[in-house]
Amino acid sequence: MFVTKKESLERRIWHQQTKGKILSADLKRSETEAIISTADHFSQLIDKILAVPSVWGARVYFAAYPNAGQLNVPAALENTLTLIYAPVKDYDGIIYDVTDKYYVMHPLNAPLELPKTAVGSWVRIEYAKKKKLLDPIFNLYKGDTNCILFTKTHLEEFKDEILGQDAKYVKAYFSSYLQNQNPIPGYACRMHVDYELLDANLNEFYIDDCPNFPQRAEPKPLSVDEDNKGFDNGSLCPPEDYCVGGGLLQP
Repeated sequence: MFVTKKESLERRIWHQQTKGKILSADLKRSETEAIISTADHFSQLIDKILAVPSVWGARVYFAAYPNAGQLNVPAALENTLTLIYAPVKDYDGIIYDVTDKYYVMHPLNAPLELPKTAVGSWVRIEYAKKKKLLDPIFNLYKGDTNCILFTKTHLEEFKDEILGQDAKYVKAYFSSYLQNQNPIPGYACRMHVDYELLDANLNEFYIDDCPNFPQRAEPKPLSVDEDNKGFDNGSLCPPEDYCVGGGLLQP
């Protein structure tokens, strides 16, 4: 599922003007809009996930840092949104977190590997507080998104793009689907993550804008829209029933 540049920007703007505004008011300062990592660090994260034998892909949890002063909480980012990555496997149709290894793209130590005991509350308690603010307003089935699933193929293709386009940074934007841009039933107004590539000057670029796009060995499909495509936004839970195997969603 490719996303046009126009749709991507519209989703981010709507998210910041609605959910971002609500969360910022509660924090009494700006909520995190995006998480930026070096391309090397993000490639290392993908490599760690793909190194797990028989890995199906990755689960990306929405989370929030706890109070300041606690272990692994970056300065000035306490109580703000973050993302936690986990390798997953398919066991009889249920996608489970496969190890006690969870990864956070920490500003200083990315990708930082942490056990469930260190980050479980970031999902079940801290992010749950933010959902409690948003869910009554947007009235989504089972509440807003808890996590997103990406297949092994998605991860491999994304790493290929990072390397092939010589990106220097990866920026993960907190975003939401729009009511009138609903490609999948039940996804409207739900949070997702929009990954973009940046050059050495921190300028965003889209893969289709790059001169070598038509000459790539395995070009991406051009059937949806030939202008300014972004990357796949993954499978959301809820509404998809993929939360069962999510280790950080269980005590």
